[in-house]
Amino acid sequence: MILYHAVSSYQILECIVHKVSLHKIDKAILVTREFTKNRLGSRYDLLKQIFEEIIIYGPLRDSCIDEIKSRGFEIKDFAELYVACAHTWFGIYLCEHSIPFVFIEDGLGAISQPEILEKVNLDSAWIDLDLEYGLFTGENDNIKKCICNMKYQREGYHNEKADDFDVIEELAKLDSRAEIISIFTDLKDYKLKDDKKNIILLTEHFANLCLLEWEEQIYLYQIIVDYYFKDANLIIKPHPDD
Repeated sequence: MILYHAVSSYQILECIVHKVSLHKIDKAILVTREFTKNRLGSRYDLLKQIFEEIIIYGPLRDSCIDEIKSRGFEIKDFAELYVACAHTWFGIYLCEHSIPFVFIEDGLGAISQPEILEKVNLDSAWIDLDLEYGLFTGENDNIKKCICNMKYQREGYHNEKADDFDVIEELAKLDSRAEIISIFTDLKDYKLKDDKKNIILLTEHFANLCLLEWEEQIYLYQIIVDYYFKDANLIIKPHPDD
């Protein structure tokens, strides 16, 4: 049995593609948060076709471990622990108890640019522990490997534990890619127009993560639409947190 831990939609995609690509016949559970389930809405049930069991936990420090145990599992029961969003109480728990695990990069290029996540999580109650245990960089003796996409790392980045994994390339190889994509979007329900160029705009999580001011984010999209979407059929795919 394998355990995957993920919080964001991208991290869940990473875990799904990794599981289907490399652990297709292995049973696995997914551990995630309530708000992640809510983001997916009715599409959440599609995850049950991939994972043997899905465990939802709350915000308290011991919520994740308590919920895992309440389902009849112990951490030692799992042959492998794959942990995205390691800078939460679950990753801290594993480090505090010297439990080996595989670190999964939070987003493209994130592992070589830890200052971004440090800024986003600056006000969290556990930021000091994240920094002590290297949970933004994957630099911890308990971390066996760091799954990341090396093409998007900062120039000159080197990590001896890096396990290069391109989620988009691996997804494209899968026969089940359409079913996997359907977990995250309803774009298949949109009607394309034959008389215009059809363009999909994927919004990004800038203002909510304090990477841009709200006014700056609005201005960014205004420029993009004004310059690139004239006389086009604009289809907007919002970020899950927009």
